Amino acid sequence: MFLIPEITEISSSAEIAKVLRVITSEDAGRIRFQGTDWPARFHHPDSQMSAPPSAMVRVVGRQGLTLLVEPLWKQPTNHRA
Repeated sequence: MFLIPEITEISSSAEIAKVLRVITSEDAGRIRFQGTDWPARFHHPDSQMSAPPSAMVRVVGRQGLTLLVEPLWKQPTNHRA
């Protein structure tokens, strides 16, 4: 038996989706993206991160059939010294 590795694809153009079932750092949820329901999980989960139903998230990639998302409220990290 051969195992095919799941390839992670990162999108260069992030688009917005609506959460249908809660997404937490431990568990995948579901989102509505481009008119279709998809399984989704956080791309870089923090320990306390969650997105409740009706929240908006940014789709940043895909791993298999699961879309990778980031919360819209996440602030970019500033690396200034």
